[in-house]
Amino acid sequence: MDARIVGTDGSKTLLRVENGHLHVNEKSVDESRMGHLLSRGTIALYVAEHGLRAVLGPLMTNFETVRFDESLDVFHRMLAPLRAVSVMVIRSPLPLRILADINRNTSIPRSFWPKLEPLFQKDPDASHFLFSDRDIEFLASAVRTMGFASGQAHLDVLARRSRSETVEDVEIGNLTFRFQFEEGGVDMISHDRLSYGQKRLLTFFCYLDMCPDVVIADELVNGLHHAWIAAAVDAMGARQAFLTSQNPLLLDYLPIISPEQVLSSFIFCRAERRDERPRWVWENMSKEDAAELFAAYEVGIEHVSEILQSRGLW
Repeated sequence: MDARIVGTDGSKTLLRVENGHLHVNEKSVDESRMGHLLSRGTIALYVAEHGLRAVLGPLMTNFETVRFDESLDVFHRMLAPLRAVSVMVIRSPLPLRILADINRNTSIPRSFWPKLEPLFQKDPDASHFLFSDRDIEFLASAVRTMGFASGQAHLDVLARRSRSETVEDVEIGNLTFRFQFEEGGVDMISHDRLSYGQKRLLTFFCYLDMCPDVVIADELVNGLHHAWIAAAVDAMGARQAFLTSQNPLLLDYLPIISPEQVLSSFIFCRAERRDERPRWVWENMSKEDAAELFAAYEVGIEHVSEILQSRGLW
């Protein structure tokens, strides 16, 4: 994590963050004050009020990964009417900028933020913003996987509050997705008219956009067509994934590459009674079971779910 704020002539570093330590005028700041001084609002106002030019890196690196639930909770939270987040818009003396804590924001997808700044620059007083599937990768994935011709996302500006002549807080929200069945057609459907499975798939692609490093998902396959499951697993990419499932179908779509990977990846959960009370027991496979599963998988006759069930592992 590092950032610098320098004087207008570039000769003096006023604020510097390096290796997690904050320095003001080259004097180290006590760690107890880091949380306050490293907020984007503090630095943004400092820049705006002192007429400085800024070189800013990502100031917050910890992301609160949320759980992708087994139903539609994330869908309803993300797309709740009038759901809003506040951003700070600096109009001058710098080129217009938007500052927001995107690493902790779970209401607006991360891919929208780089697009918002030029849209604000083009029309600082805009009342809404429109994004096409041609602009947003996760939306393109949703459109392609669900078989639509095109899709778009819509955001409203819900409120504006001026802090000074050069800085204002803007509330952005009311996220809406719309999809078109035929290219060039006039009819579009909004996200609330999607099927249960389509809502979960759209939300999962959006969730991945907001969680670049880690996935925590319950019952991912609920409501998903086989091809959609494959697309969802593929979209996770290199993220570390924690997936729980009582449906063995999910396991048919997970990559199996070695006995060692089977041993480290599969965790079984079962209920046992201890001291007259039920307890959850979590454990990996035995080395023998992992080797047997991989050997059967390599033969290519049975799916992973079938191997697990036929050998009493499910």
